[in-house]
Order: sequence, then structure tokens, then C-alpha cells
Amino acid sequence: MLFIEKNIINLQSKDTFPDILQNFWNKNNLDIKPPLDKAMYITNDRNQIIAIAGYFRNIVKGIAIDPEYHGENLTGTLLTWALEEIKQNGYTTTLIYTKPENIGIFSDFGFSVIESTNNVVLLERGKPDFSDYLRTLEKIKVQNNINRASSIVVNCNPMTNGHLYLIEKASSESEHLIVFVLEEDLSYFPFKFRFKIVKEAVSSLKNVIVLPSSCYLISTATFPDYFLKGLPKEKVHSELDIAIFGKHIAPSLNIIRRFVGSEPYCTVTSAYNESMAALLPRYGIEFTIIERKEHKGKAISASQVRELIRIGKIDEIKEIVPPATFNFLISDEAKDIIKSIQTSNKRH
Repeated sequence: MLFIEKNIINLQSKDTFPDILQNFWNKNNLDIKPPLDKAMYITNDRNQIIAIAGYFRNIVKGIAIDPEYHGENLTGTLLTWALEEIKQNGYTTTLIYTKPENIGIFSDFGFSVIESTNNVVLLERGKPDFSDYLRTLEKIKVQNNINRASSIVVNCNPMTNGHLYLIEKASSESEHLIVFVLEEDLSYFPFKFRFKIVKEAVSSLKNVIVLPSSCYLISTATFPDYFLKGLPKEKVHSELDIAIFGKHIAPSLNIIRRFVGSEPYCTVTSAYNESMAALLPRYGIEFTIIERKEHKGKAISASQVRELIRIGKIDEIKEIVPPATFNFLISDEAKDIIKSIQTSNKRH
């Protein structure tokens, strides 16, 4: 008998994984990091783990099978479970983040390649898909008569005068500026509020177009390391995200330049900037770093705003954020967010 038991573990809100999962992934040379919603592992008749898979939202991750059991359709068992879970959660598109040598396996299950690097590949099944997203961008390009555009990608958790300065500076040097706001909801400030604040703050800049980033740009699918602050630079893997942007997203909007702010604090963002500087020119995209705006001799950051929220100094925030952000912070809509920040033990 191949296995005697399927075990499902709920991993929502877990910052680390149980050793029983982590050790098997490590043994199979997989570097799987949170978040995951659930994982399923299969044991043999000696109660040894022989296969694991997990998922987060609509992304299947961490499929690993003991080499001794290859060819026993355990991939099918794991994938069938994950796909049904994802479908039950209301998703119509499924993504898989895996090694390039697994492309053939998942192609048999109807998955197609979005993009790959030497180390990782992103595959997709279902509708709407990546090609639909690119067609949407093409329509935006035509509607706005975009011939040459620059871009910025921001999280704005929340938006600061530093973000606004970066956007204003880039706008002044661009025919069109596309501002992508990260759609991934892993921040204190939900996307719907971050997006609304950015649009309001830049409304006077007529050459600026604000767009959701989608799941194809700095997301848990394309760049999961981005959301794990504190990683050492050598462990930050951003090549897949940069390739998707450079090969597909940028051409769809005629983007020829990408602006970023300098990064004195976060090692993950700093490593990402270094990778973009090295890789984006391969796709004909100029990479420009703008020095961060300072306040009282210190670079303005969203983490600085969150720290002031944590210690209850809301009035001091007014000096380092645009009116759109401050007005939101003193509104009823922000009460739950402020409470979450003030009661959290996470890094601010």
C-alpha cells in the first residue's frame, strides 16, 4: 500500500511551518515560506511523509514527493485536493509556483507557463488569465494614447510624502507615468484604501495613471519574498517578478523606464532594487533611483508612520503624509486599522 493517511493542516496566520513539513521541504530542496492557507501531507504504511502540497489563496506551492514514490500519481492526488479547495474558495484561476523541471507534469493538468527563470516557473490554469490581463493593459494604452511611459510600483502602507515626492518627480520627467499600487492584501492598510488614497493624492498630476498591480506584479505568486521583511539580501529571489514585468507588462503599456526610491532601511526592497538595476536594461527599460525625501534629517517611510500610529502620536503624522492619507487616518474607516497596528507585535 502506497500510503495510509492524508493529513490536512490549517496554516492560516502562521509565521512558521511545523517541522514535519519544513523538514520534508528542506530534504527535497524546496525553500517554502509563509503564507500558506493549508497543506496536505501523505504518509506511507510506516507513518513516513512521502508527499506534501500547500496553497495560499489561488496559488499552489510546495508540491514535493519522495523520489521513491515518483510515478505513483501522488502529484495527481495532491493537485486534485488543492484545486478543489481553491475552487471551493471561489477562485476561477489557479497559479503554481514550482521548479522548471516540473513544467511537463503540470502541463498534463492543463497548466500553461506564464514565465520562468533558471530556478522557478509560474504556471496558470483557468480564466481570466495572464493573456486577458495583458489585453486589458493594451486597451489602457490605446485609450490613453501612451507612446512612451514610465512606471512606479508602490505599496503605500500608508502613503507618505515620500511616495508623493517620488511620483511627482517621476511625473515631471515622463510623458506618461503608470503608478501600480500593490493589490496583494498582506499589509495593515487594505488595498481598497491604499488605492483610493493614492488616486486622490495624485489627482492633480494629469499624466499619471493609477492601476492595481494585479497578481502578476510583486505578489505572493511572482515575488513572495517581498512580503517577508528582514530576509538577508542573498535569500531574496526577485528574478521571476522582474522577468514578467520586463517581458510582458512593460511592452503592453510602452513602459521604457522604471523609477524607485532609494532604500536605506529594508534589505528585501534594497535587494530588489539591485536586481532591477541589473536585469531591467536587458528588456530595454531604464532604471532610475530617486533619493528619498527627508523630514528632520531622516528618510520618510511608511514604517515611520505606522510607528507613530502605534504610540498614539497621530498629530505628528500630518507633517509626513499627504492630506489624503491624514484625512483617512482620522476617519471612522481607519479605526480598525489603527487598533490593529497599536495591538500588534509585528515590526512597524
